[in-house]
Parts: sequence; structure tokens; C-alpha cells
Amino acid sequence: MAARQLSISPAIVPSILDRAKELFLSRHMYASSSNLKCLAPFRPPAPCDAYLIFSAKAAMLACFFNEVKCQSVLQRARKSYSTALDLVNKALRLPDVVTRNVTIATVLLLDHFEKFTGTEDYDKAPTTIHLQGALALFRLRDGDQFADPITMSMFRYLSLDVLVNSLKHGTQIPGDFLYLRNQASHHIYANDYEWQFMDFSIRLVHLREGLKEGSVSTNEASAALKEMDDEYFRMVLNNSGTLLHDMSKHGPSTPDARAAIATEHVTHVRLLLDELLQ
Repeated sequence: MAARQLSISPAIVPSILDRAKELFLSRHMYASSSNLKCLAPFRPPAPCDAYLIFSAKAAMLACFFNEVKCQSVLQRARKSYSTALDLVNKALRLPDVVTRNVTIATVLLLDHFEKFTGTEDYDKAPTTIHLQGALALFRLRDGDQFADPITMSMFRYLSLDVLVNSLKHGTQIPGDFLYLRNQASHHIYANDYEWQFMDFSIRLVHLREGLKEGSVSTNEASAALKEMDDEYFRMVLNNSGTLLHDMSKHGPSTPDARAAIATEHVTHVRLLLDELLQ
């Protein structure tokens, strides 16, 4: 009697893109404090433009490359990035595309690609082409844009990157960013802690610039810095939100990217304060 043969279905192995998508979404879009949660409204089944699809693929594959360090993954990411750039540049010639939220979302995804792959020495740059491009797209719209929660969420994401770059590299804060931030402030609640801390960062950077230029005396700066030092600790201790919550638990290795960049922001503020207080 012939032995009955068992039929075993082959295991389904996720594709590289599926694995990249799962990693990207879990760490950078749907984590508790995700820095790209603002892009969730643009995910399928919402209608997707080709330039958004390829930008998302580039960012996801770049994120996966950053995890596995596989050159074939990087090549696929670069191919998607190149296609996305070509499609975005063509789309930007259309007036109605320039003012759409999805276009800003696409540019932020392209910037995320650079962040993961080190394109153009990302970590050494005071700002990036894509951050500048996003600021330019925001400038093309009026101040009422910030009444839209999706627009405001994307601007918050952009704000953290701009401020961390300025604090880290000792560069001036772009004038376009300050102009837009003034417009956005009309749509912010008074007790918005994250916004208050970013305002604190801007004041500190301006004080640093005043010292360099000589428009602020050493005595004036010393008095202002002592007050800001006290204010810094009050803000940290009184915060009950996620931005500064249990800072010791968040570092460069945390999978929660928003917590990591927020902590980097706080760290660079503290370093600059200490430097100027000396």
C-alpha cells in the first residue's frame, strides 16, 4: 500500500518591497510618535499620483537599505528615486499640482530617501534641496493653508528638520521658514508645548547670531542665557507630552523616528545653551 504523500504548501516569502513597506510604515508612519504620520492620508486606497508612488517606494527601500545594508536594495531605491525626481519635475510645471498637499508630501518623502542613504552628505548639510523645495511650495500658498490639519502636520515635520539642522551646524534659520512659521502660529493653541519649544530654539539661534555679529553684548547675552537656562528646565520638567518624555529612553537607536529627532532637537538646544553659557 503506497504511503500517503503529504502536500505541503510552500511558505510565502514577502518580497523586498513588502518587507521595506512593513518596516517603513511601522517605524516611520504608524509608530506612537511617528514623524511621518502626516503622510498617512495619502496612502491607498486614496488616489495616488505616479510621482507619489515612486517617491514612497524610494523612501521605503532606502529605509530597508539602512536596516540591511544590501547594495541591491540601495540600487532599487535609487532607481525609484530617479524616476520620482523626473515625474515630480514634470508635475511641477502644472500650476494646479504645485499647490497640492500631495506634492509637499512627495518632496518630504524624497528628503527621507536622502536621510536614509546619505545622499549629498545629508548629515553635514545645513539644509537640503528637498527641504528648501518644501519651503518654497509652502510659500506659494496663503496663510490660511495652516487651518488644514494635514498641512500643519507636514509643516511641523519640516520645522523639526530645519531647526535641528540649524542647531547642529550653526547656520542661520531660513527666512522663508520664519515667515511661514509666523503665519502658522495663528493656528496654534497657546499650550502647544512642541511649538513653544521650537520657538525657544529660534530665540536661542538668534541670540547666537547676535553674539557673532556683535549686536548683542556679552553682558546682555549672559543675562538672557541665564533666564533661558531656567526656562529650558521648566519646560522639560513641566512637559507631559511625548516630545521630551523620559528622554533617557530615546536615543539614536530608537525605532521611533519622531522620538529620536525630537530628542536630537532637545539635545542640540542643550549643547548650544551650554556652549553659550561658558
